[in-house]
Amino acid sequence: MPYRPKTTCQHIGCTALGTGGWCERHRPKPIDNRPTARERGYDWKWYRFAHRFMCRPENRWCARCKEQGRHVRAEVADHVVPVWAGGAHCDAENTQPLCRSCNRLKGIEDEKRYERTERAVEHVNI
Repeated sequence: MPYRPKTTCQHIGCTALGTGGWCERHRPKPIDNRPTARERGYDWKWYRFAHRFMCRPENRWCARCKEQGRHVRAEVADHVVPVWAGGAHCDAENTQPLCRSCNRLKGIEDEKRYERTERAVEHVNI
């Protein structure tokens, strides 16, 4: 079976060939020290809760985009106050619907707001 042909690297200005969109020099490094989702407390209870939360009609649109007057479909059930910062885990009052881009931005903001350092909480005990 033939291999997929190599493609040009996605990094701006790089013309090297590689697989998966990146050359060996610019390939993103995996996060080695991050606990698995299960170790961080995302078990079947959370997935069931998040699914039911997102199926509610009032949670169809991203909460942050709605504040800005945009209607973007929500894809993620996000903790308003992160669990590692003391927020409740499976609680509708601490959960909001977000699109993926808002969820990424909020994660960065949370790291700064709650002054999280190098994975301050290794495991979430629920």
